Amino acid sequence: MPRTYPGTVRRQIVQRLRSGEAVAAIAAETGIAQATLFRWKRQALIDAGVIEGTPSVEADELAAAQKRIAALEAELALTRDACELFNAEAVVPPKRRRAIAEGLIPRGHSARSACRITGLARSLLQYYRRRPVPDRQIRRLIVADTISEIHQRSRGTYGRRRVRAALLADYDMNVNLKLVSSIMTEHGLYGLPRPARRLPNLIRVTTPADLVNRQFTATRPNQLWCTDITEHPARDGKVTAARSWTAFPG
Repeated sequence: MPRTYPGTVRRQIVQRLRSGEAVAAIAAETGIAQATLFRWKRQALIDAGVIEGTPSVEADELAAAQKRIAALEAELALTRDACELFNAEAVVPPKRRRAIAEGLIPRGHSARSACRITGLARSLLQYYRRRPVPDRQIRRLIVADTISEIHQRSRGTYGRRRVRAALLADYDMNVNLKLVSSIMTEHGLYGLPRPARRLPNLIRVTTPADLVNRQFTATRPNQLWCTDITEHPARDGKVTAARSWTAFPG
C-alpha cells in the first residue's frame, strides 16, 4: 500500500525542489523515494503552468469521480447478489440472514457490506464464524453423507423407512424417522412411489330408485339383495314391513 504524506510536508519539499535543491539530497534526508519526489516536482510544474498536463484539482476531481463510480458498481453487484440469495423472500429469519451474509462474503464482498445489506449485526456474524462447529451439526452432516450413500447404492429406490432400516442394520446408527425425512427432503432424495391401496369390493348401496326400477348389480357371488319392501297395516294401527330377498350370482 503506498504511503501517504501530509500536505504541509509535500508543499515544503516541493518548494525546496523548485528552489533548485537536488532530489537525491532531499530523498536521503527525508527517506522519501526519489520517484515520488520527481512526481511531486512534475505535478508542481504542471500546476504552475510551466509544462502541460492535468492540474491537481482536475486530477483530484477525476479520482473522486472514479472512486464514486467504483463504489456504486460495488453496491450494485452487492444488491444483485443479495437479491439472488434472498430469492424474493418477503420476511427472512435471522438464521437465514446469517446464511445469506456467509454466502456474500465468498463472492468478493466485505463482511461489513454483507451485514449492512442483510441487516445483521457484525458482532453476531463474527461470533458464529469464530464459534466451533457444534457436535449436533457434525452428526447431521455425517448422517446426511451416509443417507446419500445408501440412497445412491439403492439406485434411488429406498424411501425414508428403508433408509432408516439400512442405517440401523449396516452402520449401527439409530436415527429417528423425522431426521431421516428432513435430510432426504433437504437433499431432494425420494424413493419409489408407494403402490396404490387396493380397496375391497364394496357392496353397492341400494337406493329407492333401484328398488323401483329393479336394476341390480352384484360385485360378489351369491349375494342376497333386497328387491321389495311391502307395508301391511294391522288392526291395532301398527304397520309391518315385509321385505323380499333375491339371490344374484356373481
